[in-house]
Amino acid sequence: MSDSITRIGATFIFFLFIVIISYFVMSGPVDVLFSGFESADFGEGESHKDTLMPIVRTCFNIAMALLVSIPVTWLVMKIFSREPSYYKYRRY
Repeated sequence: MSDSITRIGATFIFFLFIVIISYFVMSGPVDVLFSGFESADFGEGESHKDTLMPIVRTCFNIAMALLVSIPVTWLVMKIFSREPSYYKYRRY
């Protein structure tokens, strides 16, 4: 199936829009969840929690960045892909 560059671009913009909207929808509740963990009292595990929570926040940001990279990777792979050529020819 041969896609035009405008169709590929429109699909990319749609996918990217969905990813950005999902980030904005997910970032609020996840931030509240992380803040709840940070404000909780863990007793003897307080130092471990203080060490771990910035890493967890960073991992969430990295996961969101990877989620954005999926449509970008799809776009690059779609633009630079080659369809196999099937030629009809006469056999003797």
